[in-house]
This record gives sequence, structure tokens and C-alpha cells, in this order.
Amino acid sequence: MDALIVLNVDLDSTWLNEGINKSWVNILVRHFAHLVTDTYYSFSRSFDWFHGHSWAKGLFESGDGKD
Repeated sequence: MDALIVLNVDLDSTWLNEGINKSWVNILVRHFAHLVTDTYYSFSRSFDWFHGHSWAKGLFESGDGKD
């Protein structure tokens, strides 16, 4: 989905300035690339300190072992 947004912004730069699109994209980027001091997203919320990395689906493993 992120790639589609980037592609859409590249192909049609007016899309970013329509309505709340810019705010939505900023929130989406901030969800993955936020500062430690961010008050909206907690630091390392999807990071598993025991395994030493982040999981694609959050902190819990999937039933089929794919993550």
C-alpha cells in the first residue's frame, strides 16, 4: 500500500494536495519511522526484545509460523 501511495504521488502530484491525503500519508510514514520522543506512537511497540527484531504482524507469532 505504501508503494501505491508513492507511485500515485509521483504520477499525479496534485493528489497529495487534495483533501486530507497529505495528512494521511504523513501519518502512515510516521507510523513506521517515528522518533523515540513521539507522543502518538510508542517506541519499539512491534519490536520483540527477546528475539531481537520486529515481527511483521506485531508481537505475536502467526499460527502457521509465517512471519
